[in-house]
Amino acid sequence: MTLRSLAPLVLALGAGCISIAPEEEPTPAAPVEETSLVSFVSEGSVTFAVVDATSEESWTHVDLDAPAASEDGWDLRFQRSNVSVNGGITGDGGVEVAFLDGADFDSATAAPATGWLADSDGDDGPTWAFVGEQPWYDYDATTHVLTPHPGVWFVRTDAGAFFKLGFLDYYDDAGTSGVFAIQFAPVDAPSVEEGLALDASDPDVWVHLTLDGTVVDVDDAASDSSWDLAVQRTGWKTNSGVSGPGVGGAMLSDTPFEELVFAGTVGFAMDAMLPVPGPPGSGEFPGSEPLNAWYDYDSTTHVVSPKGVTHLVRGADGDYGALRILSWNDGQYRVELALLPRAAEVRESTLSASEDWVYWSLRLDAEVSPDDPATDTTWDLAVNRTQVRTNSGTSGPGLGGAVLIEQDFDAIAAVPETGYEADAMQPLPGPPGSGEESGNGVLGGWYDYDPITHVVSPGDRSYGLLDAEGGAVKLRVLTWDDGVWTVRWSHAGPVDLDFPSKPE
Repeated sequence: MTLRSLAPLVLALGAGCISIAPEEEPTPAAPVEETSLVSFVSEGSVTFAVVDATSEESWTHVDLDAPAASEDGWDLRFQRSNVSVNGGITGDGGVEVAFLDGADFDSATAAPATGWLADSDGDDGPTWAFVGEQPWYDYDATTHVLTPHPGVWFVRTDAGAFFKLGFLDYYDDAGTSGVFAIQFAPVDAPSVEEGLALDASDPDVWVHLTLDGTVVDVDDAASDSSWDLAVQRTGWKTNSGVSGPGVGGAMLSDTPFEELVFAGTVGFAMDAMLPVPGPPGSGEFPGSEPLNAWYDYDSTTHVVSPKGVTHLVRGADGDYGALRILSWNDGQYRVELALLPRAAEVRESTLSASEDWVYWSLRLDAEVSPDDPATDTTWDLAVNRTQVRTNSGTSGPGLGGAVLIEQDFDAIAAVPETGYEADAMQPLPGPPGSGEESGNGVLGGWYDYDPITHVVSPGDRSYGLLDAEGGAVKLRVLTWDDGVWTVRWSHAGPVDLDFPSKPE
């Protein structure tokens, strides 16, 4: 329905007003309210309005609740193709809008729970809520004509009511631009507003919270273990690394939020210094690299929108949970958080170390390349041919070590609290006098050697290890072929010694 098809509905709008009507004349016709700039007429629950927004200097204000053209208690304002709301940077009415792309106006009965936006600041000036990531219009670069983009807009008014709104036209019968024809009608409020609300809009304040969503007051985050996550604007931290004293961390989950039943213990990245969002050279801030990839940014519209991904997070004390960001509006979040049980998954990994030392992070299940292993704590275990190191003693500055466990690998429910041997100088394989090199004496006995056939074969032995930060690991070498290792292992996490399996 366009502005030109609405004329029969309005019977007496007066000089200077633009006629609007649905395709069939209502019986009886509803009262018409008119001003010099806005005209309204109702058909059942739907109100049709024509808004003169042709001025390039002033705005035309509309109150949907009344309905009326008024600067007192207004909800929307119009100026040329711009449509703004009484919320965000523009007003204190708390008005927000949400858009359902391609939705049908007549079929819409309730407002959505997420996706709400208000006017916000952009790098090149204000970003109006209706002219953001998806403008209310489509623009034809050849004809320079604006046409309403298919879909339904929803408005939460300053009175807390919810309306659906559709754009019908932008031109009057003479083809004059800046003359809006719109329709709107009340709808039900969202049935349940999902998630936890977080106000992280202050660019100078970090909001600290626990994995269950409790916001906590923190004086010195760098020394306080009471918080697990922190958020400021688009930035997120975990209580770990350069951000705090805890053992926190984060990782992207391959499993959707609704399907998560446990958290594994491997792959959690601790906080590091990250580039501040913006042009190169904007500076650095302490944060979580996985968590700070939660959004997409449109450099044209300057709109921030959640990717909808799920992150696994580890708390300061080694508890686990999941986080999903539902919506963001100028630092106002709605998020989902869930606590999860820990499961120490059993993994098998291959290390190719036939020519040189290979350094491995058990915490991330990844090979790493430390510049100076003797001073670096990013690695946990290293192998070269038949030699083995842990990040401890003469090999590295970490809390590593190894202990022999006289049990079958699968039967090990927990590793010992004590008895771990740190690295020391060990004789090199070969005849006496071949020299020595740093290694772990306990792990050095992992294989059996046949002096007749010169075959190296893994012994029937299992080990308990400590990673560079003191986290517990159980490990067994399955195969070895000319320096190519296959190992079976499980990481208990940074603060636990036992290995709980996946929940049923």
